[in-house]
Amino acid sequence: MASACFNEGSSDFRRGVDNEFINLPHDISKNTRQRRKTTLKKHDYRHRYEERSLEILGSNLGGTMQLTMELERLARIFFLLALLSAFNSIDWSMAKNIRHPDHHMHVGVILDMESPVGEMAQKCMTMAISDLNATPSQNNHPLKLILHPRNSMGQPLKALSSAVELLENEQVEALIGPQTSEEAELLGELGDRVPIISFSASCPSLSREKNPNFIRMTTNDNSQVGAIAALVQKFGWRELVIIHEDSSYGNGIIPDLLLALHEGNARVAHRTVIPPQARDIYVEAQLYRLMALSANIFIIHMSPSLASRFFIKVNELGMMSTGYGWIVTDGIANELSVMDQSALDSMQGVIGIRPYIPPSKRLHNFSLKWRNSFFTNQHHQIPEVNVYCLWAYDSVWALATAAHHLGVSI
Repeated sequence: MASACFNEGSSDFRRGVDNEFINLPHDISKNTRQRRKTTLKKHDYRHRYEERSLEILGSNLGGTMQLTMELERLARIFFLLALLSAFNSIDWSMAKNIRHPDHHMHVGVILDMESPVGEMAQKCMTMAISDLNATPSQNNHPLKLILHPRNSMGQPLKALSSAVELLENEQVEALIGPQTSEEAELLGELGDRVPIISFSASCPSLSREKNPNFIRMTTNDNSQVGAIAALVQKFGWRELVIIHEDSSYGNGIIPDLLLALHEGNARVAHRTVIPPQARDIYVEAQLYRLMALSANIFIIHMSPSLASRFFIKVNELGMMSTGYGWIVTDGIANELSVMDQSALDSMQGVIGIRPYIPPSKRLHNFSLKWRNSFFTNQHHQIPEVNVYCLWAYDSVWALATAAHHLGVSI
C-alpha cells in the first residue's frame, strides 16, 4: 500500500495547508506502511478560502498518529493577531485594573466529555497549562489561566446553557470550544461578550465576519476541496457521487466542492443527504439506491459517529469490494485513531485526506510526554492523539500569549 502526500497551497501557513492522502490498508493491524510523495499541479483555490489569521497543519496519518506543537512560531505570528483583534473589542482597560485581583484569568472550556476527542482535548489543555506554568517566560508573568470545563454532551442547547452559566457564575473572559459546528453556531448568539476559540468547528459558514469574536483554530472545510479534486483528477475519475450529512457541517463544504470537481472535469452524478441521527435502516435504504447507479466513486463528508455506522452498513452490503471507490474528508480521517475497530475493519481500502505536518523534535518530545502522562500496564492501550488535540493544546498557549501581550494583569 502506498499513500500519497499532495502539497495544497504553499508552505506559508497563512495561504494554504498541506494535505496528506491516506489509504487504509487491507490489513489495518499492520504497523509498517510504505509511502511515496507525489506533487500534482492543481487549480489554485486559495482565493476562495476564508481569510484566517492562522492555519495550523495537522498530523501525519502514515502509521502511528502524531502530534505537534507549532505554537511559538505560528500562533504568535498569525493567530495572535486574531486574538488581539477579538480581545480589543472587549473593555480590556477595565480588565487590567479590576478583573484580575487574584492574578488569574478564568477561561471556560466546553467539550463533549463523553467523546474520545473531548476527553483527550481536555487532557491536552491540562498539559498546556502545566507547560505554561513550567515555562520561565510565563513564570515571570503574574497572570495565570484557570480552566473551567463543562460537558456539552455534544448537544448545542447544552453547550449554550453551559456558556451562559460560565459567563454569569465564573465570569470567564474567553471560551474554548465547543467541538461541533452546530454548537459553535449557537454560541454565536452570545454576541461579542467574550472571544470564542474553537479547535474543531470547521464549517465554512462560521466566520469572524458574522461574529468578530469567533476564532477558528482548525482549518476551514473548504481548504481541502482542491486536494480532493486533485486526487479525483489523478485517478482519472469522471463521474462521482457525494454523500454528506444533513447539517451545517455537512452542507457547508458542498458549494466549493462542487466547483472544484467541475473545474477538474469531474461530474457529480448524484448527491445523497443523510440526517445525523438517521437509523441504520434508513442508511441501508439509501445504499441500495446508490447500488443502482452507474457511478461507483463516492465522496463522504459526515461526522465520525455517523461515518462509523455508515461504513459498517456499506461493508455489510458488499460495497467495499472491487469496483467501488471511497474518499472521506478530514473530519473522518482525523478521528480514525479513536474509531471502533469494527468501523475501521469496515473501512479497509478507503482513501482519506487530513492535514499534514512533517516530523519534528518538538513533535517527538510531545509524543513522549503524552505517553508518559498515562499510568499504563500490559492491558492498557495508550490512545493516539489526533490533530484536534493539537489545536486544543495550541488554543491554551495562544490565549495565554495574547493575554500576556496585551498586559492583562494588575
